[in-house]
Amino acid sequence: MRACLREAVRVGLWQVVSGALGLMLVSGCRTYDQQVREIRTAYRAGNYTLAADLAAKQVEGSRAGKDELIWTLEAATLMRSAGRLEESARVFDSADQIYERHAQQAKVKIGDESLALFTNPAELPYAGRAYDGIMINVYQALEALQKGDRDAARVFINRTYQRQQDAVADHAAKIEKEGERIKRDANVSRTMQSPAFGAAVSGLESPVEGLAAYADYVNPFAVYLDGVYHWNAGLDQSDVQRAQKCFERVMAFAPDNPYVREDFERTAKATAPGQAESACYVLFETGAAPSREAVRIDIPIIVARVSYVGISFPRLRVHDAFVKSLTVEAGGASLQTKRVASMDAVVAQDFKNELPSIIAHATASAVAKAVAAYAINSAAKESGGEGAQLAAQLLTAGYQLVMNVADTRTWNTLPKEFQICKLPIPEGRRIVLTSPESGWRQELTLNEGRVVVVWAKAVDQPYQMTVTQFTLK
Repeated sequence: MRACLREAVRVGLWQVVSGALGLMLVSGCRTYDQQVREIRTAYRAGNYTLAADLAAKQVEGSRAGKDELIWTLEAATLMRSAGRLEESARVFDSADQIYERHAQQAKVKIGDESLALFTNPAELPYAGRAYDGIMINVYQALEALQKGDRDAARVFINRTYQRQQDAVADHAAKIEKEGERIKRDANVSRTMQSPAFGAAVSGLESPVEGLAAYADYVNPFAVYLDGVYHWNAGLDQSDVQRAQKCFERVMAFAPDNPYVREDFERTAKATAPGQAESACYVLFETGAAPSREAVRIDIPIIVARVSYVGISFPRLRVHDAFVKSLTVEAGGASLQTKRVASMDAVVAQDFKNELPSIIAHATASAVAKAVAAYAINSAAKESGGEGAQLAAQLLTAGYQLVMNVADTRTWNTLPKEFQICKLPIPEGRRIVLTSPESGWRQELTLNEGRVVVVWAKAVDQPYQMTVTQFTLK
């Protein structure tokens, strides 16, 4: 009976290994980094149209596939950057539906997840991160405002708030689930409790050390947009009070931003809606949010004996090149944009929250694969001698190599920072945006309206700048 059981296990594991190697040959081992490289290059060169077209092709090729969401996110922001707002709005709506579908599936998912341990995380569906969902709704709100649909914008802004709240609860549940799984597997538990293990993974956070610390899943730009909307387009006193609370929260993350403080002070004095002054808001997206890169770390895996296995982990890479600020000239005055939110910090906080789960899953996967390889190699030796064992070792080594891939998928086209400027609408409604260090300059005649929003975006050079505007009120 024991021999039959051992044979069944050997055959099952052998099928897993063979299937994985077959997948490697079919896929050609093209990683996400290789697929996104051309898009990233075009984007960072300011060729938003080319980048958007390339991303749209990826979306078409990934329908209902594991990467559908990530490519949809990239395509939506690139279309927005290229000024293709109607296309962008449709694609953001699609991204929102895909994100929500994954979120609902995660809530009702039941059963054993052991099969996921025998593949690499990059082959699992990209379900999105908390900040992805929040930023989808931020961009949907902005695009609704650009179309003049303030009712739709209110819905999207409310959803940004709800998703921030949901993310905190979802994270707590995920950590509890991960802890229970570790406790159930003695090999994984012993490995992760080893001092050598702790020392080996301690450097994964080093690239983001020193960044501003935001509260869990708080996106200050989403909160700021919430305040701007309810202050300038509010319907009753409760909207004014909500705006005041939003500006107060943002001041905690951007205490030196004079424009946020001014809005807070004005809302604190307001006694009714409609008291917002005539103003122009300049919203500036600059730089590129952190990307992810793979780093191999030798981990002591404790099964029957201690052996060191190289595991590929993701690590954030911060991009320091960005347009530091814009100067806004109007009516003889000169003002500079100031940071209201660091997406570096938002992404870094999410990564820190996710990292224990990443480490636990990667370790459990490495242990499971090591146990599988040991069982296959032992069974091969018993049934076919040393020659069969050598062949099995080559196959299992190849399998472990193929499966040892970090998930580096992340929303590359988010900005590094959101900056803002606020000024009274000048006589003649003319303003000038400049980058004095580079000589870049663009004149604008503001739209009609009491409150006008100018949106500008560049990656790392002012010549990449794209500028649009819309009337908020």
